[in-house]
Amino acid sequence: MQEIGWVGSGGEDSETEVPGFWTQASDPFYSQGAVMGGRAVPDIAMDADPNVATAAEIYVNGTPTGVGGTSLSSPLALGSSARLQSGHRNKLGMAAIDCYARYDAVNPALGDTSPVTGFTDIVGGNNGGFTATPGYDEVTGIGVLDVAALNSVIAGP
Repeated sequence: MQEIGWVGSGGEDSETEVPGFWTQASDPFYSQGAVMGGRAVPDIAMDADPNVATAAEIYVNGTPTGVGGTSLSSPLALGSSARLQSGHRNKLGMAAIDCYARYDAVNPALGDTSPVTGFTDIVGGNNGGFTATPGYDEVTGIGVLDVAALNSVIAGP
């Protein structure tokens, strides 16, 4: 099954967050950051669409209901990061910096779109304002974490 960007996702030039140094190669708004104050979001994508089979099912007043959005994707990302940290004796760095470093090592310039082990690049779908395209985009960021592949790359040769 092909993963696609979700029409209900956010993503654009943030009005409140400035670009971090770790986003320089990937963030299309980085060079404007000092002037405009924004950075491209999101960083990564995770399962979020509550209207598909992968939605988290909870019960509300006894009725099964699918949930998604950041209520699903944020805990999935945090849980994945925690498992990776624990599996590597809590010696990994800040997840955002490490993820961008891995991505930028393969794609060192804006517009590079080579596959990056540990991430699945989403190249279809949109959020109503932006379209998921190869490489970084404002719908799915640098892609969806492939936790097993990321773990094997972190483990090294």
